[in-house]
Amino acid sequence: MSDDDCLFRAAQRGDLEAVRRLLHKGAPQSVFESALQVAVWNDHGEIVGEIVRLVTTGSPHRGMLASAARHGSASAAHVLIQCGAFSRLHIGRALQWAAQHGQAATTALLVPYNVSRAAALVSAAMYASTLCQGLDPWQSQCE
Repeated sequence: MSDDDCLFRAAQRGDLEAVRRLLHKGAPQSVFESALQVAVWNDHGEIVGEIVRLVTTGSPHRGMLASAARHGSASAAHVLIQCGAFSRLHIGRALQWAAQHGQAATTALLVPYNVSRAAALVSAAMYASTLCQGLDPWQSQCE
């Protein structure tokens, strides 16, 4: 098994020491992004932090806050916010995703970081209401 596969699998199972060792060996950007994504999905906050701290080229964490919000990965979302790479817009969208997907812990984590808390929660409530009525929340009601 290649080091690239080992990095992905270590991130998936939450093996922090193996991830640290493999990160220092280097890998293509796509491998770092895959390892970061699987760590977010599995809510391995410490591994998310290691990857974001050690991989400084590009923006491998772009889109990961929204992914953490959708998956209810509160630990990963917390680490991503602490790295300080997200605007209020990113956090607002993540808050909407967390609320819309019923991720209470992640929603609660994101609320203090968002200026427009009320708007995000109202949007999430409207989304949930349309789901209950069997409507498509992305389709215009005027069509």
